[in-house]
Amino acid sequence: TSNTTTASACDSYEWSVNGATYTASGSYTSVTGCNTEILNLTIIPSTTYYADADNDTYGNPSMTIQSCTGAPVGYVANNLDCNDGNSAINPAATEICFNLIDDNCDGNIDEGCGCSNPPTATTGSNFSVCVNATASLNGSVGGGASNGTWSTSGTGTFSPAANVLNATYVPSSADYAAGSVTLTLTSNAIFPCTPATSSLTLSFNPLPATPGTITGPTSLCNPSTAGIFTYSVAPVAGATSYSWTVPAGVVIQGSATGSSISVKFTATAIHNGITGNICVTPNNGNGCGAASASCLGIKIQISAPVQPSSISGPDRACAGDVYVYSVASVARAGSYNWVVPANSTITAGAGTNIITVTYGAGFTGGSITVSASNPCGTGATRSRTVVQNILPAPAGISGMVNGVCGAVGAVYSITAPVTGAVSYQWSVPANVSITSNAGTSITVSFLPGFVSGNISVSAVNNCGVGTARTITVNGYPGTPSAISGTNPACLGTINMYSIGTVTGATSYNWLVSNGISLQIQPSSGAGVGQGQKNIEIKTNAAGTIAVNASNACGVGRNQNLSVTTTFCTRIGDATAEQNLMDIRFYPNPVNDILNMAYTSISSGDVTIRMYDATGRLVLTAQNQAVEGDNQISLNVGNILPLGFYIIEVQQAERIEKARVIIGE
Repeated sequence: TSNTTTASACDSYEWSVNGATYTASGSYTSVTGCNTEILNLTIIPSTTYYADADNDTYGNPSMTIQSCTGAPVGYVANNLDCNDGNSAINPAATEICFNLIDDNCDGNIDEGCGCSNPPTATTGSNFSVCVNATASLNGSVGGGASNGTWSTSGTGTFSPAANVLNATYVPSSADYAAGSVTLTLTSNAIFPCTPATSSLTLSFNPLPATPGTITGPTSLCNPSTAGIFTYSVAPVAGATSYSWTVPAGVVIQGSATGSSISVKFTATAIHNGITGNICVTPNNGNGCGAASASCLGIKIQISAPVQPSSISGPDRACAGDVYVYSVASVARAGSYNWVVPANSTITAGAGTNIITVTYGAGFTGGSITVSASNPCGTGATRSRTVVQNILPAPAGISGMVNGVCGAVGAVYSITAPVTGAVSYQWSVPANVSITSNAGTSITVSFLPGFVSGNISVSAVNNCGVGTARTITVNGYPGTPSAISGTNPACLGTINMYSIGTVTGATSYNWLVSNGISLQIQPSSGAGVGQGQKNIEIKTNAAGTIAVNASNACGVGRNQNLSVTTTFCTRIGDATAEQNLMDIRFYPNPVNDILNMAYTSISSGDVTIRMYDATGRLVLTAQNQAVEGDNQISLNVGNILPLGFYIIEVQQAERIEKARVIIGE
């Protein structure tokens, strides 16, 4: 398009045509004097082009570009392609049948193609079932169909599934009330074929009314085998026949399809006992029986039952417990008569040989009894006593029992859980605090002022608190272990006596029965002496050594040791080089003259000193020894009392000691 316009000097113009893009070209002529300018302008409009990705000369309407210089590479002027990713699909293509694709982009799939193998579906003929019955289906499909699906005009269900050709239809109560439903089988199909359908009507035949109560004897004891017994039910409206069932050993005489029957009992059945039901079901002309039968229980026996065997089941119970009790089946028993304790209830199995008993609040114990009955009478009773399940005391309590003075974090626990316990109840003495309670164990702290007391624990269940287990706990230390040391001890010797460490002890106190017979020696070093675990005691005579442990909470019990003595003739000497040789005293014991024989390694003065049991010097004598054998006699029987004595023999620096006894 070209356009010519006249413009005044210095005027300006802007071209816009419908908002489109154009290319302008041309020239202008300048007129002398700037009075007039003439512009010749040519306007070229742009063109829309469409992408052709599959190069089939047909464009994608959703991908465009504008150009004033012709179609760019990969673009065309039309927008007729419906699949730009497949060159075989375009408006010029031929429609391919049954591939479910719009090959020629005309908006239709497989147009012009026909169904070559139409599917078929067959349900079969209409039929009926009795109310409350299910319907078995037997559908089939053919042609191009491979399966089918059932549907209903009602609200019933198909089992195992609706797509099973021979499914079972389970009518709903609404279906029964409606009287019939339509069941339709629809086949599958492959395009362009259409599914096939087939339907049938399922009708529901009404049931006869439920029969009334059967009349006739229910309990007989040893009836005659020749007797005829009649059982009957009132006629049911619409019933055309009746179906009777009887227990084994009962023989129907004559017709079994009327509203009454006559029966006889065989001798074997009477002897073994007959327990069972005689039942009747009315039927109508459609072959439908009543929804439920009427039954009458009968019991025929030849004698009363025997006593039941022992009752099995727990003999301890608490409120809330539910237990099963039973007896073995009793021959000829028709029923079982149970009696349970007060505040307990039979919650299942009443009249049978197995019952469930629920124990309620207030149960304190009692007897469960049972007997068996039949038409001939009731047998002897069997009983079982049930008491409250008061739990026994725990087997034991572990933990410190002595020397706990001021202890913190001491743990006490039961040695084994109590069967049936739901919790545990602990108690502690005054000035003891429970800092944590884990049920089977507690952690405690012993406060100032505690000396001794009991820690106890009881198991708890629904019956309450059981028997308590108790231990005595002492703040003061326990009794020391056995005293070890020389026993028997040589008269006049000093010996060490010891005990093991006592838990919780801060000091040890040693005692002797007689401070003259047994003399506690002063401390001879670290860890030895009064207050320590070790002590040195001089044994002048037999007696008792005792020791106890103490702490801030008190003094524990004594550990005693009875010390016996023995006469040790030679009890001490100087160094080996200074010893006298072969010193001997005789007779020993002595009551008059005491002889001393000895061998000296050199000549010189010998001093003899004699001490009593208290250490007092009671006799002194001198003797001039010669090298070799020597002997001296001492008169002791008339001047010294009876008892034991220590004789000390000294020659120069050489000293040796021995014991003698002055006696009768």
